[in-house]
Amino acid sequence: MMLFTTETKTGDIVTKFPSSSKIFKANKIDFCCGGNRPIGEVLLEKNLPTSILDEINALYEKSQNDPVTEWEQYSASEIIDIILERYHVPTYELLDELTFYVNKVARVHGPHQPHLLEMQDVFSQMKEEMGVHFKKEEMMLFPQMKKYEQTNAPDDLATLGMMISQMEVDHDEVGNMLSKLREITSEYQVPEDGCNTYQLTYLKLEELESLTFDHVHTENNILFRRFQF
Repeated sequence: MMLFTTETKTGDIVTKFPSSSKIFKANKIDFCCGGNRPIGEVLLEKNLPTSILDEINALYEKSQNDPVTEWEQYSASEIIDIILERYHVPTYELLDELTFYVNKVARVHGPHQPHLLEMQDVFSQMKEEMGVHFKKEEMMLFPQMKKYEQTNAPDDLATLGMMISQMEVDHDEVGNMLSKLREITSEYQVPEDGCNTYQLTYLKLEELESLTFDHVHTENNILFRRFQF
């Protein structure tokens, strides 16, 4: 697996590994308009430690080597905690980050590329619906699941059945919106004159799509099945 070197351009790093943008932002490193500069040159100019590059490479390696989770070894409560850490927390962060990029690209390029305004509308609606959905899970569904693990009461299971059905409907709606975003953006194809911010926005939207697909799979096909008897 190829790692990034001091000669790798900042824009190329973010293209290959979109999550690195958070590290660049935290250190005020320009990867958009100044994305054609080698990371080593930028670190030297800004008097930043080379350990930043080591951190990026370590996170990149980890992202390539995350082990497959053997779900059978976990209780439902433990799966819930994993879902919160692995999916809810990073999705909140990614949605907030994307809000900035989506709005910026729509503001700058939208007047000449109307599909970006449509992308902005769909993304805003999806972000709002995902936020409401997450809160329903965190405040109602997941506590009810943990309660049932303790009680095994038929009434609690019946309540869960109704709640899970609604969650699955929500999942389908978000899936439809993700499909709509992919359609609007022509499969996330950046035009030849698209700037780095334009490209990063599309990369981040694809990252959100991938994260959400894994998230929904884990809930629909692993967690929810624990409560279907």
